[in-house]
Amino acid sequence: MNDTNPGQIFTDISQCKLPNVTFVTPDGAWSDHSGGCGAAYPYCASVGPSWVANLVNNVGQSTCTSGNFLDTVVLITWDDWGGWYDHVKPPQPVSSSLLGYFNSTGQNNVYGLRVPLLVVSAYSPSAGYVSGSWNGQGAAPTTCPLSTPQYCHDFGSILNFIEYVFGSAGKPLGEISSQYHYADYLALDGPNDPLCTPTQCPYSLADFFNFNHSNAFTPINVPVRYSVSYFQNYSLPPQPPDND
Repeated sequence: MNDTNPGQIFTDISQCKLPNVTFVTPDGAWSDHSGGCGAAYPYCASVGPSWVANLVNNVGQSTCTSGNFLDTVVLITWDDWGGWYDHVKPPQPVSSSLLGYFNSTGQNNVYGLRVPLLVVSAYSPSAGYVSGSWNGQGAAPTTCPLSTPQYCHDFGSILNFIEYVFGSAGKPLGEISSQYHYADYLALDGPNDPLCTPTQCPYSLADFFNFNHSNAFTPINVPVRYSVSYFQNYSLPPQPPDND
């Protein structure tokens, strides 16, 4: 992210200068936090979705030989659940995978309420695919991963996926030590989780991709008010993305 000009990301995409791995954080005014619009931003509820939609559209419609829709995946997530209700009980991690943390039980490293994760790719399995879907009937799941094709992902899954793609595929993940692991090592949908077989989890987020086919990109409709030029010409002082 360019702290002084977040809209620079659109220039980088159009000029085929997008780095292999890019972390993009919105300005605080576009961060989807509720209750922060005010009279000065009467349409701000549309800004966050428009920011994301423009990013996706620019990648999806790119004519670059690298950084186009066929060789790029866009992972969209949030840092918290927004304070709203979640009907699914947080799963309990496998304690044996958390040895070395605090009292070796993982009691201080457990999951909270879910956050959204959108995976935009030309190789998604099918339209409307939902990973780890649960229909709400019966007891809420309490362990991960669930039975195929249900999976449980976490923020470490993103790191695991990046390391797999840009490292040596199948190579053991890096560690701090044999007792203290990085988040990507502990990902519940990754090859190091004792409950996930290599067939299910060759790498994190694997169930989101089917490389036997590719999907054409469908542009997302964006309000004219919040086209790319709005973000490129944004002149208000930068705000932190989270001012809670």
